[in-house]
Amino acid sequence: MNKERHALDIAKYIVYRSWEIDKPVTNLRVQYILYILQLTKIRNDELPLFEENFKCCEEGFIIPDVFDYYKEYGFTIIPKTTETLLYNSEKKILEIIPLKFDYLSTEEKIFINAGIDFTLKYPTSKIKEKIKSTLIFNHYYRKKKEVGIEILKRYYS
Repeated sequence: MNKERHALDIAKYIVYRSWEIDKPVTNLRVQYILYILQLTKIRNDELPLFEENFKCCEEGFIIPDVFDYYKEYGFTIIPKTTETLLYNSEKKILEIIPLKFDYLSTEEKIFINAGIDFTLKYPTSKIKEKIKSTLIFNHYYRKKKEVGIEILKRYYS
């Protein structure tokens, strides 16, 4: 899997897929799905799905770049998206590109879909409660440190 994949690539697919199965998600739900996918991937084969570190915050673990990308929606549903925008350094739109997700392999899509399906069985509040009750969360939340791949491997491999 991971071909220098970024968490935002995965997040965009999560949002797309959630609409495809008629179960749209919030920014917080996307964060929890990313966390569960990363843990599952590390547990299964000790390789990460993406390279970014998680940050501990009051809501649990988040990927700051992804959280910021969707922050305009607050705690509401992220709207259905069928395209992405390419910007230049002055933040002017260079190009509008239809979302195809051809950067994800069939195997990756199956893995991500299973993670989405699993997390959608539980209310967001239950996932948050479970994450916040973990030793790793409590340890790193107090220290206000980021949690990277090596730390996740130490706790979950």
